[in-house]
This record gives sequence, C-alpha cells and structure tokens, in this order.
Amino acid sequence: MLHARCILSILPKPMISRSLLVPAVTLALVARSVASLTGEAVTTGALAKAEWIQGSAPGGWEPGKVYVLECWATWCGPCIAAIPHVDALHDKYQAKGLRVLGMNVWDQDKAKIAAFVAKKGEGMSYPVCINERGGAFDTDWLKPAGVTGIPRAFVVKDGTVLFDTHPSRLTDAVVEDLLAGGAAEQKTVAAILAADSTKVKVGVLCKEFQKAMAGDDLVGAGAKLDEIKALDPAASMVPLFSMLLLLQREDWQAAEVVFGGIADEQQKGLVAYNLTLKSRGLSDAPGAFQGMVADALERMIARNGARPQEWLELACLRWGSGAREKAITAATKARDLARSPEYASLRYVVPCNRVLESMEAGQLPARSEMDRWIREARE
Repeated sequence: MLHARCILSILPKPMISRSLLVPAVTLALVARSVASLTGEAVTTGALAKAEWIQGSAPGGWEPGKVYVLECWATWCGPCIAAIPHVDALHDKYQAKGLRVLGMNVWDQDKAKIAAFVAKKGEGMSYPVCINERGGAFDTDWLKPAGVTGIPRAFVVKDGTVLFDTHPSRLTDAVVEDLLAGGAAEQKTVAAILAADSTKVKVGVLCKEFQKAMAGDDLVGAGAKLDEIKALDPAASMVPLFSMLLLLQREDWQAAEVVFGGIADEQQKGLVAYNLTLKSRGLSDAPGAFQGMVADALERMIARNGARPQEWLELACLRWGSGAREKAITAATKARDLARSPEYASLRYVVPCNRVLESMEAGQLPARSEMDRWIREARE
C-alpha cells in the first residue's frame, strides 16, 4: 500500500504534462534535514506518553540492549513493505538483546491502526504504539531529528541515539555489530553516518533533478542524474530517475532494458507504481512494456497488499498490455475493496464502478475522465 508522504498519494491525481515530474514525496526518502538526534541522550518519557495497542512502553533503556524505534503509518507503502523485515529482526534477535518498538506516526484513525496491527498478527509481533501528530514523540524525536519522511528507524543503545536510518539498512550484520558493541559497533555506526551524509548531498541533487524535469530540461536532468550516480551509484532513486528520463524521451527499448535490469523486486515494484502515477498509466507505452510494469506491480501487490487505487492502476496497465481479462479482474478487485468498510472513506466506489463498467463494455476510459470521476466522488 503506497502513500503520499512516503511514496504515492491516494488523492486524485492532477493532469500531468509531458514533463514527467518526480514525486516530491520520494525525495523524503533521500533528503534529510541537517537536524539530528545522533549522539544525543534520550529518555523513554515520550514513549510512556504514547498509546500502546500492543505490548507496553519500556520503563527505561536496558543496559547493552539495542532499541529500534521504527516509525510507520498505515497509509505508507514503504513502511508496510518494511514490516516483514523489521519483524524478522525482532524474531531473530530479541533473545540476544534487540528491542523493536513500532512507532505509528502521522496517522489519524486509531481504529484502523489497531485493526491493521491485529490483522498482521505474528507478522508484526513486536510492541506497537500510536503517536499523535504534535504529541510527545513528534516534538521530542521526529522534529529535532529533522525527520520529514517515513519509514525511519531510530537506533538507541544505553540511552544514546546511535543514528536514525531507513529500516532496510538494519541488516543482520548491522544488528549483530551493534549488539556486540566495542570496535564492531563503532565501525558500523561510522559507516552508516557516512552513508547518511552522502544521502543528504544526494537529496539536494534529487531536488535539482526534479526542478529540471519540471522545466523539460532533459539535459540538465541527465547531468544531475550523473552527479547522483557519481556520489552513490546504488542510490534508491537512480532506477526511477533513469526510467523517468527514458520515458520522457520515449526510448521504450532502453526503458525495457533498464526496468528489466532492476534486480531488487521490492524496488522494481515501487518504481513500477511511481511510473504509473507520473506517466498517466503509461498509456503511450508499447503493450509489452506496460505488461512488464504490470507484472512487477502485481508481484508487489501480492507481497504487500494494496488499496483500490493500486488495483485500478494495475487494471489500466493490463488493459494497455492487451490482457483484458486480467484488467477486468483487477478492476473488479478495486471495486470490491472500495466497497469494504476499510476503504469506504476513500470514496472510490463510484469511480471504480465506472472504470469496471467501461472495461466490460470494451473500452478503457480516458485518464482525464477517471480523474474527473475521482474528483467528483471526493467533492
């Protein structure tokens, strides 16, 4: 499930010009404020003030234990994608001294949050709490640390913030070094802080890339992408930015090669959904390419689940690839989800119904028409 503050938005999407704008929210994944809590002493006071829906707040920091405060929200696709990894760390290292705490932030519907955690069951087996916007955790942790995007994990040991980072950076090797302490811990912390410094620089370049793309300056955007690659060839935005440039140039052959070369399936799925957002469903792309993107998106949906909009985007891709029966199946799934109590507040029933009816009648509605239906439903 993908969302605005972290990747994509369920809000009605504005008409997009031929300039494929980079989702501003993706920049939150790489751009960091200079503010930081790294090296600062912290207490568990804000945790005690949170509303714990599973487990309870720690009474204090246990000496030698490593605490991971993982910030997430129900609407954040990358957060949800990270939960299996975080839970696996909890299961594997809890007995060795790792303490994972799920910190729900920037969410609103407490009932929805509780239902989400309950549904996850053993797949989210660590303690979880709800933190209201403007509450103690927001004020004492997120704002001082300059955190503007999630998922984000604070790592604390002996009452000191070692660093905060994306939870995917917390590999088995990293956790084991932190638990071991001493030279191994120092080396790992130094490496992560150095990498984060690079990410700040990459974040600035990402904004400049976005600005160039917004102005249809493909030469300038390409130059910024080259700078990003020089700083960090493995930067998470490189595949997406490369694809956006190729799609703007309508170089479909190269786009197929680059997209097919994305080895990480989770990253490929996120790139796929970003492409459906910014290129209006890839309606101008060849059917074979739309099929490739649809396959990646569907695999991600199978892993992480999806909301009505993701299924609707998949339906459009399947239709464009020529797989009309699969398109109707996806549109039906979108309609059925939109009818469920969990997604009733999104008001997607009417738009999903209309798309499904159009497909069953043998026609894919224009994107402008779908946007109008969504806008009217929300109004």
